Amino acid sequence: MSGTDIMTHSEVQLHPDPSRTVLRPFDVGDPDGFTDPSRSRAQRIVDHILTLDEDQLRIELNRVMASLKSRHTGVEAVLFRRFEEMSGLTLDRATIPRDTALLIGAYFSEEYSFEAAALFNPSVILHPDQSGLADGTIRFILSLRGIGEGHVSSVTFRTGT
Repeated sequence: MSGTDIMTHSEVQLHPDPSRTVLRPFDVGDPDGFTDPSRSRAQRIVDHILTLDEDQLRIELNRVMASLKSRHTGVEAVLFRRFEEMSGLTLDRATIPRDTALLIGAYFSEEYSFEAAALFNPSVILHPDQSGLADGTIRFILSLRGIGEGHVSSVTFRTGT
């Protein structure tokens, strides 16, 4: 490592982690030329989900839930909330079964990887809590600028020793 009076260069390389994801709303619209003035694209998707028989619905919901639960906590609450947030749909929400509501919520949610493309501008400071550490060890806070899908920039934080 070479150093200056204000910093020391390190051989450590930071790599983006595409598995670090969040669930966020997914709003669908019709591509140009495919607009149906009688039903929105969201309504057409919901109408299709409502035609699934119980076995088809369960298979699709199990597939989606298995995928999401491997990376997220509280998935059902997020999907229910997304189902409730959907506006402009023609359906009686009170009559929609639990599993159907979850699947509709899933169809209008997306995973977003906020550091899929790049990580840079790291900054490290001492963590204010240094208790319970072995001699010669320090705890730190690392902040990074992450570039996610679509080149959206976010600030991410990590702790380490």
